[in-house]
Amino acid sequence: MAEFLGTLGVPPEAIVTEGGSRNTHEHAQNLPTIFQEHKLKRILLVTSAMHIPRALGAFRKQFPAVEFMPASTDYHATEQPSNTPWYRELSALIPTPDHLQAFTEVMHEYHGIAYDKMRGWM
Repeated sequence: MAEFLGTLGVPPEAIVTEGGSRNTHEHAQNLPTIFQEHKLKRILLVTSAMHIPRALGAFRKQFPAVEFMPASTDYHATEQPSNTPWYRELSALIPTPDHLQAFTEVMHEYHGIAYDKMRGWM
């Protein structure tokens, strides 16, 4: 992502990365020294659209004095069929690999939010 931001003209000194964490909680734990070192008070939080609620919750809990601006990526959208007879919309109830993938992603985030809240991380 840092390389991509560079191609967009963002100067390297404006990009701060942290690559030592394996999950959202570890990422929040690894950031205090970076925030202090760079005197950061306003952060552009770039992550997947599905992950934004959990990431914002974790970072706002860890850093209440820092302003986080969410920058969601990889939105998933569905097309709403227009003028489609109701019986054709029943095909949406048939399980497909795409449905399983979407369900898996949503459940991963819901479980993550529940777990993080139980641990007091959000």
